[in-house]
Amino acid sequence: MKRLKPSFVSALANFIDAHSHQDAIENEATLKLIVNELEYAANHSVGMVLFPDQQNPSVFTGGYRYEGLIGGEIYNVIASIDDFEDLEDKYERRQTHPISRS
Repeated sequence: MKRLKPSFVSALANFIDAHSHQDAIENEATLKLIVNELEYAANHSVGMVLFPDQQNPSVFTGGYRYEGLIGGEIYNVIASIDDFEDLEDKYERRQTHPISRS
């Protein structure tokens, strides 16, 4: 199962706070909606998009896109594949390195 990294979610929350004229509760609801939509797309392989790398335009990166309203404006929020972490990998690592008890 893929989940957005906390650093991406934090940056998105800061963006929403800076561009929205809503109260904190509305901003939190907007954040949760966008995060849920992006995670759903990543976990169900829905709507993958390709976009050029900012440092090297001849290289393309895959990701997932959500288009929605933030502060009355339409924004395209794109989460690169690198913005996700795989929870199953973390779980497997914990299982393969159990804590030994004496």
